[in-house]
Amino acid sequence: MKIIFFTGLSGAERSYFINQIHMRHRVPVIVIAPSSKEAEACFEDLEFFIKKPGSPLIYFPSYNITPFKSFSYHNETAAKRIRALYQLVVNDEPPLVVTTVSALIQKIIPKKALSFPWAT
Repeated sequence: MKIIFFTGLSGAERSYFINQIHMRHRVPVIVIAPSSKEAEACFEDLEFFIKKPGSPLIYFPSYNITPFKSFSYHNETAAKRIRALYQLVVNDEPPLVVTTVSALIQKIIPKKALSFPWAT
């Protein structure tokens, strides 16, 4: 596994560079943004640069709730997270995932729950 850290790029130029890495090396790429706002902006830029329709570009959102609050999360966010996890299970191509640190530390459902027998 290779880990690439880079600095000095921002906005669309960063997304262009990430897309070039993904296209040339055909390896899974995970972009971890510091906030949901920056992750969404990066995802939108990547959508612009990706030429291939049906490309495995995946946005994995966080629930945006604090751990000690009693608020529940939105069903739409839960559906987006499950859709993203499902895409990771069924896609044959290496994915390009955009997410945040907070999304990565939140619990997810087990892989078995996403592996439906008819989705092979």
